Amino acid sequence: MDEVRERYTNIISAYGRYFPLAALITYVVYDIRQKKPLNIMYFPLSMKVQGFCIGLADCDLIGIRIGLNENQKQITILHELSHFILQHVKLYSDNYGTMTLCKFLSSINLNDINTEAFLRHDAIVGYSNARELEAESLATLLSPCIINVGTIPNIIRDLYRIRG
Repeated sequence: MDEVRERYTNIISAYGRYFPLAALITYVVYDIRQKKPLNIMYFPLSMKVQGFCIGLADCDLIGIRIGLNENQKQITILHELSHFILQHVKLYSDNYGTMTLCKFLSSINLNDINTEAFLRHDAIVGYSNARELEAESLATLLSPCIINVGTIPNIIRDLYRIRG
């Protein structure tokens, strides 16, 4: 858990106590993943699984279950980003790292994506309970730091628009 605390401290030092989710995504892309693009896509995952992450040849992918509410989506994205921040996901995942996003999407059977074998395969996140606990801990620490731009009251937005 020392690594979780260290990563959290580094993020807060770089971005301050409150920041938009986009800042954290930028941090992952530029500081953690060597400018590798990140795609967030929605999949018909089983009810047991909210998301997954994988390092492909041309991008990183976070898969989110279709049908989650906005809060669940944000928490799931934070959890999956935490796997990247904690370097649980190789830059190019075993068995999938040579695939482009297009090839990956055309090669998977959406029914297979619902299986625990697919989502918990070591090639995707190097799954272990310890890593899941670390990712969940970091996501929990980061969650209150995320500023949701959509929650700014209209009167404040109008004030800045008038003065801007």
